[in-house]
Amino acid sequence: MAPVAVTPDELGAAWRDSRAHLVLATDRNGEAFGRVEGGPMAWGFCDLIVHATRTRRLCAGTIISSGTVSNENFREVGSSRIAERRGIEIVDRGRPETPNLP
Repeated sequence: MAPVAVTPDELGAAWRDSRAHLVLATDRNGEAFGRVEGGPMAWGFCDLIVHATRTRRLCAGTIISSGTVSNENFREVGSSRIAERRGIEIVDRGRPETPNLP
């Protein structure tokens, strides 16, 4: 999880359809690792909250996370997670090439 959190009202016009329509920029060791769009996510945060409340009660301060941010054109825009990148490499090349962080 990132060291910051924002509420929808802080995102202004970028918050639409229960999604953050912004680019998630991920760098690794000072180099671009991914520039992934948040808008195309399959389910918006309202959907995630509804799903979560089917099996538990949520209280004030509950943090809801979307998980990995990924786009259909992942080979062009990169990844937001090392595990995702390694999985893609396994599918494409038969083995992971991106090292895990030490």
